Amino acid sequence: MLSFEIADDAIRGLVKDLQTNGMPSPQPLTEELLRGLSKEQIETLKNLSHLSDQQQSIIQPDVFPEEGDEAWNLRLEIRTILQQALRLDLVHLKMVQDNLVFFGALPDPQKDWRYFICPDFKYYCWQCGSEVMSKTVYVSIHYKELRPTMAGGGEVETQEIWYCPQCGVEPSSYSSRTESIGESLSREQGIARLC
Repeated sequence: MLSFEIADDAIRGLVKDLQTNGMPSPQPLTEELLRGLSKEQIETLKNLSHLSDQQQSIIQPDVFPEEGDEAWNLRLEIRTILQQALRLDLVHLKMVQDNLVFFGALPDPQKDWRYFICPDFKYYCWQCGSEVMSKTVYVSIHYKELRPTMAGGGEVETQEIWYCPQCGVEPSSYSSRTESIGESLSREQGIARLC
């Protein structure tokens, strides 16, 4: 389990709002926008900028932070500042939005808002804090036109499915989906164009 709080009730509420309403359009930090910010908002942005600069000199490519080391602690500090920026209604700023998911201040929208990135760059469950697992699932494709026999062209796709071992259910290794023969041909032609 994690040695830090994932998010307090205020952050969880803000995340639910973002989930429902979507992320606002990102805005660059301009002089005009800066003039309209409070002292606390400006101080938060200064701290974020300072820590981001510091992070550039500490983080090494292909070296993952370990709990308690300098890089881990710095990423946690940046995460805390980003959550403060969320509380202070700075989510519309591009410099904040660009870093929220990367530093784990909120769950990844591309992972259905269920998982966040920890300082070690692994995904953890936003609800319970468990390390997230992934499983390869083999998906057999069947043609709608050949129901009820569930026949198809013999095609099988693989998908990586993410799940939380504590509050989720491990997916089955096998699945199926149906599509029309036309959809199958279109998909195959799209793949052929990429090659």
